[in-house]
Amino acid sequence: LRSMPGLGGVDPFRNVQATYRETPIFISAVDPSVLQKYTRFGWLKGGDENWEPVKNGAVIISESFFRRFGTKAGDRIVLNGAHGPAELRVAAVFYDYTSEHGVVMMARSAYLQIFGDPTINSLGIFLDADAPRRPELLEEVRQRAQSRGLTVYNRDQLHGSILSVFDSTFAVT
Repeated sequence: LRSMPGLGGVDPFRNVQATYRETPIFISAVDPSVLQKYTRFGWLKGGDENWEPVKNGAVIISESFFRRFGTKAGDRIVLNGAHGPAELRVAAVFYDYTSEHGVVMMARSAYLQIFGDPTINSLGIFLDADAPRRPELLEEVRQRAQSRGLTVYNRDQLHGSILSVFDSTFAVT
């Protein structure tokens, strides 16, 4: 997909459950350059410049991780990697409501080095807003994914799916 002319960015996303201080957390591997360009995270302090240290091996943590462990930007955390403990500097704290346990997010390159796990959970495909062949690119991505038995959602479909899950969850409550 990265070789397709006209695509703005591809983010191979990996999310795994791990433990930190004997407590369950999630570790996410992303492409910080792509996310910096195409997404807007909410930050406890600062803005998109918080991605720069992540490109060089630092991590960002979710607000729930920050509150649960008292860890803040500038602190160091130690994760159990495939080859032993890995000490990582926390660059920033971001708002995230996907996990009450906490999330440590890092560059995919750092994740591969620490954990040696090349698996991905999903791909985020981003098109520039002014991409001239936008409909054709989207259709080509869809065809490539479907030929491999993969599901494709555009942003509106993904948001609708997420809202449906929230609605059904709160309907029970």
